[in-house]
Amino acid sequence: MCGVNLRNADLTGANLSDANLEGANLKGANLREVNLFFAKLQGVKLQGANLKNANLNWAKIEGANLRNADLTCANLKGANLHGADLTDADLTDADLSLVPGADNENLRGANLTRANLTRANLCGANLTRANLRGANLLAADMRGVNLQGANLRDADLTSANLSALKTTRRHGFINSTNPNDLKKSGTLFETSKHADLSGADLTGADLTGAVLTGADLTGLRMPDGLVYD
Repeated sequence: MCGVNLRNADLTGANLSDANLEGANLKGANLREVNLFFAKLQGVKLQGANLKNANLNWAKIEGANLRNADLTCANLKGANLHGADLTDADLTDADLSLVPGADNENLRGANLTRANLTRANLCGANLTRANLRGANLLAADMRGVNLQGANLRDADLTSANLSALKTTRRHGFINSTNPNDLKKSGTLFETSKHADLSGADLTGADLTGAVLTGADLTGLRMPDGLVYD
């Protein structure tokens, strides 16, 4: 079914495990509770699609467009999201554990409330304005993530890696006080909209060079076990 047009189709509960849907048009499709285990979904158009409770376990979703898609309670464990666009997607209570690589993934404005991101590789992902409230980011790789205006209130970042360079360009301005900083590590939280890390657990997290300027750290549990208030 490579490249097939299934726009607005109702495929509720269908078994599409291991199916080849590369480049397919599934905009607005109803894929609720669909089994897409190990399916090939590279470059698929899924804007506004309903994927509630869908099984995307180990699916190949590189470069797919999932803008505004509903992925509530979806199983994305081990799914390859490299280059996928999940802008404003609803991933509430979704399982994204063991995601192998999300470099260049766009999660801008995505709702990841209580999502399971245990050991997920989010290196280089764009999480601007993302809602990660109560999310499980245990041992997640978050090097170089963009967390401008993100909500990480009560998130579990135990043993997460928040190191590595991240700079932000705004109106020709780069958030760096020294040109040499471009060679240093540090996840950037400082922008016009600051990240909310109130109540987050950073026990054991790697914060090498992290910039937390302006972030809300109320009740933050730091690596030394102290609580910031």
